[in-house]
Amino acid sequence: MKTIKADVVICGGGLSGLICSLALSRYGISVCTIEKSRHNIQQTKDTRSTAYLLPSINFLIKTGIWKYLSKNINPLRVLSIVNSKNGYPFNQVLNETQFNAKEISKEYFGYNISNYETKKILMKLVKRDKLINFIDDEIISVENFKELLTINLKNKSMVKTKLLIGADGRNSFIRNYYNIKTQITDIDQKAVTFIIQHKESHNNISYEIYDLGGPFTTVPLKSKEEKKSAVIWVNDSIKIDNLLSLKKFELQSEINKRSCNKLGEISVISDLQSSNVSTQLAEKFVDHRMILIGEAAHALPPIGAQGLNLTIKDISVICDLIKKYSTSIGSNEMVAEFNLKRLIDVKTRTTSVNILNKVSYSNNVITRKARDIGLKVLQEVKPIKYLLMKFGLG
Repeated sequence: MKTIKADVVICGGGLSGLICSLALSRYGISVCTIEKSRHNIQQTKDTRSTAYLLPSINFLIKTGIWKYLSKNINPLRVLSIVNSKNGYPFNQVLNETQFNAKEISKEYFGYNISNYETKKILMKLVKRDKLINFIDDEIISVENFKELLTINLKNKSMVKTKLLIGADGRNSFIRNYYNIKTQITDIDQKAVTFIIQHKESHNNISYEIYDLGGPFTTVPLKSKEEKKSAVIWVNDSIKIDNLLSLKKFELQSEINKRSCNKLGEISVISDLQSSNVSTQLAEKFVDHRMILIGEAAHALPPIGAQGLNLTIKDISVICDLIKKYSTSIGSNEMVAEFNLKRLIDVKTRTTSVNILNKVSYSNNVITRKARDIGLKVLQEVKPIKYLLMKFGLG
């Protein structure tokens, strides 16, 4: 039976687990990253992208990761919130509020990068990092001892560690193994993601277009003529299922209509990828020598670019605590401090995203009118608008 030693074990080799592994390695921490999915990244058709906001970018710069990602980035200069109603051949714009980074003395809010490109780069970095042992296997049990944990793998190997980090997503094995209760809010929505080519330049503008069912969001991607964007379309499950059953020309007609002609004529240039939308929040993020991060701890609807940015904040706090507790990594004091620091922030942002999502999909006349008035107020009352932008950045 093979025994491996590592300062930290990370369960999960997605973006959260890979970023956490590399960040900890930069602080001289030995890491064992365990990922049960043996998929070939070259065959993975991930049409999603991530808008990395400035606090996340600053952390990735500090840890030396950003310089490897920055070749594939597209800046996000403006977020445009559009309130629309049904029309033909394009939905009609009722009102539009633009949030420009220059209004809070920033050049950009952040940068958008394809998840597929990001994971390829991160995997290369992990594979050549001498402090990271990446193992394609599965955790089957965890033995708790006062000074360490013993992680038992499916291949009969054991890993002895001071701290276990669960970065294994919404259906987290680690969270379930520790019997941590999770509050799940399911509102019968789905999200479909895909890549589009469009006639007009995106001008580094991200559009969130609101109508019944949920937001239709376009996020600019890097391309020579600025005519490529990622789309996240959130709607009720029946609507998304109907969209996925359409022929290509019918689908493109629906997409063009929903876009309010903000980017000119649109063509879909990727497969469509759908997923269920729900909010999940673990009642606590820690246990004995264990910390949950990312969607294992908190999963949100894809609104306001909060998802992975919240996770990077988790990782940043872990790095700070690793330095503070360098001689007692994984101690009760360390994990308790992580729980205190992250739980309040995550709960606040979860509540905000849930309210925004409810306002975006509601068919209630009063709610829709409130959304209309709210956007007008944001446009006219500058202090509130600036506070909202700063809150969104984290």
